[in-house]
Amino acid sequence: MIELNIPEGKSGPFSIIVHPEGGYYTFYGGVKKFTNKKTTFLYEGDTSWMSSTPLEYLHMCRAAQWCRLNDKALIGGLGLGVLPKLIEKKSSEIHIIELNQDVINLVWPHIKTEKMELYHTDIEEYLDHTDQKYNYIFLDTWSNADYLNLVYITRLKEKAKRILFPRGKVICWCEYFMKKTLEQEYQQIAINFFKGLLPTNKKLFIHLADKPYFFLFYLWLNGQQFKNLPAEEMKKLIGKQITKEIKDFCSGYWQNEMFVDKIKAMQNLAQVSTKGVV
Repeated sequence: MIELNIPEGKSGPFSIIVHPEGGYYTFYGGVKKFTNKKTTFLYEGDTSWMSSTPLEYLHMCRAAQWCRLNDKALIGGLGLGVLPKLIEKKSSEIHIIELNQDVINLVWPHIKTEKMELYHTDIEEYLDHTDQKYNYIFLDTWSNADYLNLVYITRLKEKAKRILFPRGKVICWCEYFMKKTLEQEYQQIAINFFKGLLPTNKKLFIHLADKPYFFLFYLWLNGQQFKNLPAEEMKKLIGKQITKEIKDFCSGYWQNEMFVDKIKAMQNLAQVSTKGVV
């Protein structure tokens, strides 16, 4: 485990807070965890942008595994500089993009090495205009794991492909977690839909209802029995296919800005349905 030696400090709305003996911290979905290890946090006001807590450190270690020996690396978002330190020995050079001067003031002097080069600019601007190419690109310029970030993430990944060497890799912080959360929410909305709990305006869901496996799921929820398969096996089969169809459907929405409005509408409908309003 790398040792962060970034002192506490403040620059503009950003601050570094260090807990030498660890303590409780909040992770995805409001889950509280405890660590007895020294932890460092980067805050903007009350918003935590990054920390060295075990779960975040583990995520960075997993991302670092994709960086191969002598890879030229690009990192979008300085954060606490954890990832640059993790890949420093095996990468040939590391370019770091950071827009916020306050973050640079607090972190960069304490993590920089000869292999690292900092660019004070916007990540989208850099991806659009640089002539550099990379084997490994890691993007982390959003503060939370809300799946509404997937629109922005998809746009960045498309831009990053232009500057990627063949067989190169683009990694995005928490992208997998966001996709799984979105899929689970879609599944719950689908279940509510077929149970008849949603309001009468169902145009938003007609594309789901037309799917063959959703129709089978509807029959199963309404007590229909299938002679060729036990109910539990049928449930698993249908659930597996529904998950695939949801993935396919969601992947199309991530390509355009309409996604945000659609998912917010679905969230509102789901909230209404849980109150028993028909």
